[in-house]
Amino acid sequence: MRHVHSNNKLLIVLALIASLLSALGLSLESYMGLKGTSLCQTSACEIVGRFVRFGEPVLVTVGAVFFWLLTLHLFFTHRYPRKFRWSPLLLLLPALAFDGSLVGFQFFIINQRCILCILMALFLVGISFLYLFAVKARKVMLALPLFIWLAGFFANFLMLVPDTSNSVDNIDVYQRVAIVEKNQKPGNGDMTLVFSMECPHCFQVLATLATINPKDVDVRFTAIDLDKSSLRKIRTFVNEADKHSNPYSFLVKLKREPIEDSQSSDLSELKKKSQQTLLMLELMKISVIPVLIIESSSTKKNILVGSESINTYLKQRYPNKL
Repeated sequence: MRHVHSNNKLLIVLALIASLLSALGLSLESYMGLKGTSLCQTSACEIVGRFVRFGEPVLVTVGAVFFWLLTLHLFFTHRYPRKFRWSPLLLLLPALAFDGSLVGFQFFIINQRCILCILMALFLVGISFLYLFAVKARKVMLALPLFIWLAGFFANFLMLVPDTSNSVDNIDVYQRVAIVEKNQKPGNGDMTLVFSMECPHCFQVLATLATINPKDVDVRFTAIDLDKSSLRKIRTFVNEADKHSNPYSFLVKLKREPIEDSQSSDLSELKKKSQQTLLMLELMKISVIPVLIIESSSTKKNILVGSESINTYLKQRYPNKL
């Protein structure tokens, strides 16, 4: 790779400006995230953020730090081309692979399109091309950024994600098993209710369940909540539900009451199950809750979406219990 010539320094300056704009944009996004807002107003951005292992705010902050470092390296490449000509490339190559993988996950795994992520990908690839043209890289090197990004992108296409919709018992946070009395036929199948502590329609269903004798209802619960306040309430419900004669009434009561974080156990396992439930809903192409999954057999499932259809089903299934 040759040194940067004076007539190509303009390309380095353009790459530096693009990197600076990216750093400022992600820094603003990180600040807005602290205020509960975002530059990206699409639902896809919110959905993608749910699947980030360390949380979307951390990802955005790391991205901002990366572009600030890249801006600094491009500046020194402009000023001292002989000494710093390799440093931007050392930052760009792993970033291209990571970004391609992140965008590929959105396209092939959860079928979402985060506009902010796509915009950053365009900036990253564009900066790479400007830099390589500036240092007069060989033709084969000019294709390197695109090849690396596409490799990360299509790696997700080759992966088969397990269909978690066939294993809802692995993501339930609580199960209340019906006590079937003698000569009483068991229910028509196990039920799994997907709910959120912040969903008023979910609690319309829970209010209906609360009117049924708990001995007659065989139901699992799985949540999609990720915030600490809701997870604390769910943890309290899981730990104390069996102490109450009617756990459904107890859950309805918990929604109305603040829960102090007095317990020492962490919330990571509950949060992980919520993330798995969200992925399950994405794979099933379901975007609203509540959801009731009725397993009639190991191979047959009925899925009801919305409080109205679920309550209608419950009233038909338990006509003498409501």
